[in-house]
Amino acid sequence: MTTLYLVRHGQTDWNLKARYQGHSDIPLNATGLKQAADAVEKINETVFEAIYASDLLRALETAEFFSKKTGLPIQCDERLREINMGKWEGMEISKIQEHYPDLAKNRRNMPVQYAPPGGETAKDLAIRLIEAIDEICEDHPKGPVLIVAHGLSMSTLYCLAKGLDLNTVFDQLFKNAEIRQVEWKSGTVALPI
Repeated sequence: MTTLYLVRHGQTDWNLKARYQGHSDIPLNATGLKQAADAVEKINETVFEAIYASDLLRALETAEFFSKKTGLPIQCDERLREINMGKWEGMEISKIQEHYPDLAKNRRNMPVQYAPPGGETAKDLAIRLIEAIDEICEDHPKGPVLIVAHGLSMSTLYCLAKGLDLNTVFDQLFKNAEIRQVEWKSGTVALPI
């Protein structure tokens, strides 16, 4: 069983505008940089075995604060990226609800089955996350390991680790720079759907 500390990146300008980021490479804004710096103080004297992060800038900028404090290098893994939002990337949520009302509602209520046009479902996301985290935990069987990524990717991992219905992932969304601790047993976490 590996102890994981799951961290969502700090705030970006697109977060402020309620604009879906997905795989778009958006940097932290000034507030996000401060949130990341403040989050580091919450880990106290925890001695981590490793730091892994999504390869997108907002996650890397957040992870850099933890790297500086711990002296550990950041190991990037693109499988930790946010869910692919397809045609919805860069769109404001209000515009999506206006132009795709039925799909937006179905995706919110049943994200395991519904995806944005050209994007991923929560199940697609979970499959690549399970693969990545299983490999990380095989390399670090006890941990703790710090994982820095994105809102929906961290919430998906949280649901998987806790055995929660993946269709409730939006109810588990992390706030910017929020940290949650979970236990993960490599090879045993399955899709709870």
